[in-house]
Amino acid sequence: MKSMFPSEQFFNAQCQKYTPVDKGMMLSSRESTKGQILHTGISEAGSVAAMQVAVTSYKPHGETMIPFYLFYAMFGYQRTADQFGSPETSSRTVSLRARPRDERSLPVKACNTPLGICRSMRPWITR
Repeated sequence: MKSMFPSEQFFNAQCQKYTPVDKGMMLSSRESTKGQILHTGISEAGSVAAMQVAVTSYKPHGETMIPFYLFYAMFGYQRTADQFGSPETSSRTVSLRARPRDERSLPVKACNTPLGICRSMRPWITR
């Protein structure tokens, strides 16, 4: 990661409390409270959860983040592949308004699911 982003630091809420092994090297890792890279270790589920936070951070906070998920083996991807659909699904919003007087006064809103299925967003119509 350091060779990809040489000027950025890893985020750590308590700052760096240890001396890294690569301190004297040209590409040493540094941690800071103002770090830009979130490192979650080798916990695959924790890494995907952190990626989901980065993906969905724009809507509630207005922060644009670019998520990266780097894994060391295919086994990590196999254990977490189901979680990759969650950010895409949760970033969509469906707005339901109050029931109108006439059902024609509210346009039909469709929701694309990951399977490509469209549904009508008028749950109050029972015919």
